[in-house]
Order: sequence, then C-alpha cells, then structure tokens
Amino acid sequence: MSVEEDALALLQTFAANLLQAAVRGFQQRQQFLRQRQAVQCIQRCWRRYSWHKAYINRAAFRIQEAWRNRCRRHLFTFYRDLIRFREGSPPVDLLKCINPREASIIDAFSGVHLRFRFGGSSFPPTVLYKIFTHAPVTDICSFCPRNYAAQQDPTHRDQEKTAG
Repeated sequence: MSVEEDALALLQTFAANLLQAAVRGFQQRQQFLRQRQAVQCIQRCWRRYSWHKAYINRAAFRIQEAWRNRCRRHLFTFYRDLIRFREGSPPVDLLKCINPREASIIDAFSGVHLRFRFGGSSFPPTVLYKIFTHAPVTDICSFCPRNYAAQQDPTHRDQEKTAG
C-alpha cells in the first residue's frame, strides 16, 4: 500500500499545485486589471486636464491677439486720420506734426506739397513722405562752392602754431 499511498500523495500534491497556480493566476490577473484601470483613470484625468489647459491657453491667446489687433487698428486709424485731417492744411503744418526738424526747412509759400504713405515691415507703420515742389528750387551754396575737404579744423591749426 505504500505505492498506492505514494501515488495518492503525489496526486494530492499535483492537485494542490494546480489549484494554487490557478488561484495565484486569478489573483495576478485581478491585480493587473486593477492596475490597468488605475492607469486608464490617471490617463483620462491627465488628458482632460491637459485639454482643458490647452483650451484655456487657446482662449487666452485669442483674447491677447484680439487685443493686439485692436491696438494696431486704433494706431493705424490714428495715423490715417491725422494725415487726412492735415492734408487740407498747409504742408508745413502737416510736416510739423510728423517731423518738426524738416518742417523748418520748408517755407509756407515755397509751392510744395507732400505725399504720404505707410511703410516698414513691422507694426506700427513708419510714416514715409515725399516732398514735391511746383516752383523752381535754387541751392544757395551752388553759387559759392567750397572745398570742405581742404578746410582745416581750428583746433588743428592751433596745434600746428604751438608745434612750429
């Protein structure tokens, strides 16, 4: 009977091992499923959060872009209206608003008119203008030309006198 007892013990051990393997496999699958569900929940929450954050960023970007465009339009209309308002006045008055240094060059009765345009590759635009004359222009220095390269600096002359 010892052979039968050994066979029975061997069968019981085999059955116990088989049952333990099935239980452990079931427990491992349950743990894997719980972990997978937890990972999916975290991923879902993260995607929802990142989408919400991106949505808010897109909304903020749109608001900022709308504000910048409004400011640019306002500045453009300011320049446009300034030029339109001043076009009826004498060119000197118009040039005083845009470039006061060059306005002193033009006489009110010199027969000039100005043409304006907006230019530049960036915003705000640069106001560009051309000055056109309807009367003859005379360069005052053209009747008495000088050789400016031959003229010396007064301090340079003083240094030559003290050295000589």
